[in-house]
Amino acid sequence: MADHPQARVPRFPWTRLGLFLIAVAVFLIWKATRPTEPEPLVFIEPGIPRSIPAPPGGRLVNLLSAPAPSHLGIYRPDVGFLSQGSPVRIGPETPLELTDAIARWASVDIGTEWIGQEGLGTDLPKPLQVDGFDIAWCSSAPISAGTVYISFYAGHALGSPPIGYATPLAQFILKDLPMGGPNGETRAWRVSVDLSGGSEFLLETTDGFFSWGFSTEAQNTGPYLLDRGEGHSPQVVVMDTSSSTKREVLGLQIPGAAMALALHAEAPGTLRIYPSEGLPYPTLKLVASPVQKSAQAWWRILGADPEKHYFLWVSHGPGEGEMDGFPVLVDTDSLLYNPVPMPQGKLALVVPTTIQDSVWVQAAEADSNGNINAVSNGLHHKFD
Repeated sequence: MADHPQARVPRFPWTRLGLFLIAVAVFLIWKATRPTEPEPLVFIEPGIPRSIPAPPGGRLVNLLSAPAPSHLGIYRPDVGFLSQGSPVRIGPETPLELTDAIARWASVDIGTEWIGQEGLGTDLPKPLQVDGFDIAWCSSAPISAGTVYISFYAGHALGSPPIGYATPLAQFILKDLPMGGPNGETRAWRVSVDLSGGSEFLLETTDGFFSWGFSTEAQNTGPYLLDRGEGHSPQVVVMDTSSSTKREVLGLQIPGAAMALALHAEAPGTLRIYPSEGLPYPTLKLVASPVQKSAQAWWRILGADPEKHYFLWVSHGPGEGEMDGFPVLVDTDSLLYNPVPMPQGKLALVVPTTIQDSVWVQAAEADSNGNINAVSNGLHHKFD
């Protein structure tokens, strides 16, 4: 009978098993004796870390994902939305920008107001006359339109309402704003609010800070958020609008997060002036750069017709008279110069060092015979 080869039994890899067990033991000993690692950051979106601690005495608010806001155009509180192509009458300065969106929003409960703080720096010349602002908001309320209330306050709002909460600098009611989709879809909107023509207000700051509030009558509606940078405190104070008392402080999770706001203003140190009630309203819009002694400055009529003739009055004092049926807002008996021509509605010059502490200016359009056809608002320039 022939011999058959015997089957070989595989050997168990005892050596490899031993090495593996030694490695496991070393790892467990290292894990038990290593120093505690800090809690890792949670990323809401790539590159956007979520802040872990809640504000003192408060809590973190739940943030929701937001689409990109659609810009609706220009809105006037006394009129509503202006027709497309209407002239832009806000600015020319934008001391606070609406940039660096972080695609997040949070819902504000009905009956409450969220107050956030913004900083403009301590070297901003005064006064600062705000003639417009932009806001952005989100809503998942299945209604076609709703109302948003915007308020401005002087001073800080960290952990408590601003000192002047009972007497805001300005309040605006924005009616008939679009909200969410018909099936509760989240929609985001942005609007430019035009305050020119008498609704401008002086923005007061404390150490360069002011506060502003957002409230609404619509469910599931609140401010769009943007990133103000590491120096900004990401929190809001929640006020009860019926009792004017503080409810709580909310942290906005993301370092630098803030409610979306842009400010438009006259040049620092300049006030826009309008005639008293009952006088014809100016039809020209005059704006200027910051005006300082011994420095280049410019004045411009927005939407000027290059074929028409314009000039600028520069006076030591204000006026309340009329000329050719139009309001004159400067003292024409105290003019520093003869009316200064403004070719194509523009003028640039170096402000003399000998000029007094403030001047009043106004632009006008005249025909070839010198008759006034239109006038602008006035500007009061105050020098440091």
